[in-house]
Amino acid sequence: MFRIPLVTGWLILLNVLVHVARQFLPEAQDNIVVDKLAFETYAPLDGWGLATLLTYQFLHANWLHLIVNMTSLLAFGSGLERVLHGYRFVLLYLACGVAGALFEALTTTAADGEVLLGASASISGVFGTLIILLGMNRLGGRPISLVLLIALVLGPMIVMGVFNIGSGGLPVAWRAHVGGFSFGLLAGWAIQAFYRRKLSGRH
Repeated sequence: MFRIPLVTGWLILLNVLVHVARQFLPEAQDNIVVDKLAFETYAPLDGWGLATLLTYQFLHANWLHLIVNMTSLLAFGSGLERVLHGYRFVLLYLACGVAGALFEALTTTAADGEVLLGASASISGVFGTLIILLGMNRLGGRPISLVLLIALVLGPMIVMGVFNIGSGGLPVAWRAHVGGFSFGLLAGWAIQAFYRRKLSGRH
């Protein structure tokens, strides 16, 4: 029960190593790293800006931010990786992070001047996919039960983000969380539908 799936373990290790490496940098250099690798929601999406849709997912504001995210990734990623396996899980994880960043960018203005960093959107998406894949089976595909479960996740996510609850005073990119989670839900439905068609085609 304590075995960590391979990809989830490597993602956690990579996030931790990046954060540890940053601790050895002088503050000025660390600021440069964040400036270059974090996603700026108000910057044009060309050149290096596109790359930051991925790189921002491996930066964290502080140790608490990292620990909370990695604990969540261990909990949700382990479950989903056992369903998707290998590169499929990695692609979904990164895609959810990209979707969360884009949603954040689309729903904020240049005046907000937001810089996005952290794996929260990616992990929220993984959780969303897991809800669909497990919920469709355990809830018997009952739409009302599934919608209620999704609402119970989205509601607190939005409220805690808007009012910065449990963030240690740091601003919470709740729109990115919602964007990643919503993309994860859609991905879950698509995966569920794909496997149903695949199974039905065998008969």
